[in-house]
Amino acid sequence: MGALKAVEEHFEKGEIAALSSASIGVINAFAFANGMVDRGIELWKNLMKGQKRTFITSILKGDYLQESIKKLSGQGKRIDSPFLFPLLYANGRKLKYADLSNEPPEDYQKFLQASVALPMTNKAVELHGEKLYDGALVDNIPVKPLENLDLDLIICFFFEDSDIIFEHEEFDSKIIKIAFTNDTVIRDSISFERERIERMLEQGYAVTKENLDYYFSGGKEDLDSIKEKIRIKNGEKKNRTHRITGDLVVRKFNKIMKHFIKSN
Repeated sequence: MGALKAVEEHFEKGEIAALSSASIGVINAFAFANGMVDRGIELWKNLMKGQKRTFITSILKGDYLQESIKKLSGQGKRIDSPFLFPLLYANGRKLKYADLSNEPPEDYQKFLQASVALPMTNKAVELHGEKLYDGALVDNIPVKPLENLDLDLIICFFFEDSDIIFEHEEFDSKIIKIAFTNDTVIRDSISFERERIERMLEQGYAVTKENLDYYFSGGKEDLDSIKEKIRIKNGEKKNRTHRITGDLVVRKFNKIMKHFIKSN
């Protein structure tokens, strides 16, 4: 949420044409899409009430997150632009990218709950006869659904090595990558303590603001300058590897499906 606070300050309403996220990031993105970033930040700050330490699996199963989703979805407005996230459809044993802009607001709560329903720890969320789970175990950086949209730039946040080429060079050349690769940051995203949450919010804001100030120093309309900076940043990386979503899904999907076979 700290990163999204920096984005909110940097861009005017309507300048963000589409959102794509995964797992708990879907909840954050929903708060952002509805102008409720400060609410989202408070959600995270209040996450540890009465606890000294907890883990992401406990958070995803806990009542606090589920109640927060209910409140956010109930107060959110209709999503009119692409809002994409991966879901596992257990009935048909396939991965699909849901788009809230194509769904009625009364279904938002179920979709958001499904986005954080880990197959190994949570029950499926049932909606319209389908059993839905979080699809992040198959695709945790869902940039692929954005490829066919007419977007000038993509800002991508992730907790992985930043030496990645997303899909292919042409598509990758318009992606601003903001990677949180520090071991402490990655650990803090799995195991939570009160002070760590504050640190994550602060670091997310600071790192994102620094990057946005760099890439957009010449203005948001100067796409040539921005893409040149992307090219320079990419050129600083060595041993860059392709991340092909189709290949990734094939590698991970069968493993996840074994769980469904056993549990359904």
